[in-house]
Amino acid sequence: MFTGNILALPVFYGIVNALAMGIYGLLDLVFHGFYYGFAGFSDGVQAVVKWLTPVVRLNEAVTAYNVNSAPGFSQLAPEDLAYVARVGGVWVSDNRYMVVRGLGTVGVYAVVAVVLAVCAFLLYRVRRLESAGDVVAVNPMKPVFQYGVALCVGMAFGMATAMVAGGGEIMLMAAMLVWGVLGYFAARMLLDKSFKVFHRWKGALAVAAVFVALFCVVGYDLTGFETRVPDPAGVDSVYARGINAVCLGDDGDYVSLDATDPGAIELFATLHRAAVEQRDWDWYDQEECVTTNLSLEYRLKGGGTLSRRYALWLDPDEADQAGTAAWAVQRLYDNRDLYWQEYGFAELEEALANGARLDRVEVSCYKEADGAYESGYLYSADARTVLAAVKEDFLAGRIGVRRVDDQEHWHGGPEADFLHFFSGEVPVGDAYTSYAVKITLQDTASSTLAALDALSDELELSGGWAADFPDTQMG
Repeated sequence: MFTGNILALPVFYGIVNALAMGIYGLLDLVFHGFYYGFAGFSDGVQAVVKWLTPVVRLNEAVTAYNVNSAPGFSQLAPEDLAYVARVGGVWVSDNRYMVVRGLGTVGVYAVVAVVLAVCAFLLYRVRRLESAGDVVAVNPMKPVFQYGVALCVGMAFGMATAMVAGGGEIMLMAAMLVWGVLGYFAARMLLDKSFKVFHRWKGALAVAAVFVALFCVVGYDLTGFETRVPDPAGVDSVYARGINAVCLGDDGDYVSLDATDPGAIELFATLHRAAVEQRDWDWYDQEECVTTNLSLEYRLKGGGTLSRRYALWLDPDEADQAGTAAWAVQRLYDNRDLYWQEYGFAELEEALANGARLDRVEVSCYKEADGAYESGYLYSADARTVLAAVKEDFLAGRIGVRRVDDQEHWHGGPEADFLHFFSGEVPVGDAYTSYAVKITLQDTASSTLAALDALSDELELSGGWAADFPDTQMG
């Protein structure tokens, strides 16, 4: 009912159904281009956008599948019938039922469809007959169309132009401004059904003014977005990811921690402040530095969250200088309790304490003679012995050790030896899960090496137990 043009009808239908997701994608690109540290929109915003894009929400929410292995209806106990009802099962024959999920989502859209149909009918009754062939047939919607096209064209084509031409923020601003004005005139041509629209320059000037105002807000960071670092005292917890500065080839390489300890929160805030200070750095002058990823999501005590994402530079020479990024990363690596959690050992121990079993420990040894790995396995009490030895070494700082200033040993390399810890299936609610942890075996791990020496016969390795520690291994 908003358009009387039969050619514009399918175009508008497609655009409106994808408009929210399209604008969301454009804003995400623009914010990443302008706002240093922008980590994306919150989960709540994403959820709203999906609801406003029916094809996406329905595709995610609605599923239907047959379950052919169910016993006959007459053989089911009452609790089985209750289960079928609880999971959304619908009987389609005596020995088969179909599970359909997401019908609530379909119901929401059905209600919205009825409301829209009523609104369309009321709009039809008041729409002027002489506007039936117009691209936009309802006068109050013409400014929305005109300036909406200008905004979307400016962002979309401006981003595309800047990607092709390069030039940084200045080029992006200029491209968005030019394309926004061109989008305004293009929309005006569709509305007036004429090419003679350049006398309407006041509207184009308004579009340009809006873009310039937006550029001033983001360019001068008038909102304080780029420099904001929350006070650690006002943070409940921080979820940190990245920090892959020193890689040993095991499960401690890529940090993924949910930290509540005040000391850990202070470390991440120090990293955050260092990243903010680096926003005007010339990246090409940092030849002695090493880059790492940093993604932070603070959960604030007053409610709400704050998320940032950076590429962070570390200077190995600053590893002992308090307050620097390299110092904060080294303090994180040295925090044995926190890094025990990072490796996944804390979760494994919790599972074992709740009735899980330690299935096995795999000792993966690199054999220099043939350049390949050979694995031996330990079970039951032997596996628990090795786990206890690893914990002793870990807490003493003899295994899982990383040094930011040790540039010669930043990688465990393909010749490192590894320990893999596997647990059996652990009940979690109505399902089961299992745990696996991998850690590089370093030559400083005296307790672990002694335990493996004592258990060398059980490992049953063809060449016997003899750990190789080549030069590429960090020691």
